[in-house]
Amino acid sequence: MKKPLSESLEDYLEVIWHIQCEKRVARMRDIATKLGVSKSSTTSSVKKLVRRGLVQHESYGYVILTVKGKRTAKMIVERHAALEDFLHRILKVPAGRATEEACRLEHALSPATITRLRTLTKRLLKNESSKRKGSGAKQ
Repeated sequence: MKKPLSESLEDYLEVIWHIQCEKRVARMRDIATKLGVSKSSTTSSVKKLVRRGLVQHESYGYVILTVKGKRTAKMIVERHAALEDFLHRILKVPAGRATEEACRLEHALSPATITRLRTLTKRLLKNESSKRKGSGAKQ
């Protein structure tokens, strides 16, 4: 069994996911720019992702998420979104800071904890909405 992905490799997958959603393909320079790292660091990390079967990459070509890579990246992106949503909408952390803090937290929490956090967020938002409707306030 392979050891879990490092925070750094998770960040690479997340960035590749977002670039592919935006541009359909990810280039090494786009990944490096988005992460604010050197092209050599990007090359090294992409090679590690290739070895794990998470991306495909040919020299001077595009970086493409494999099926396994898409599944893993989607999980990371959803985990980030759940944390950012909780921080911003429930705790009222300003949007930019919520994004930054969600990025740091997403690596530390288990899938079970994220699921509970999503459930709590939904309940709190539903209760907040019900209170507004009950008080006659417009949504």
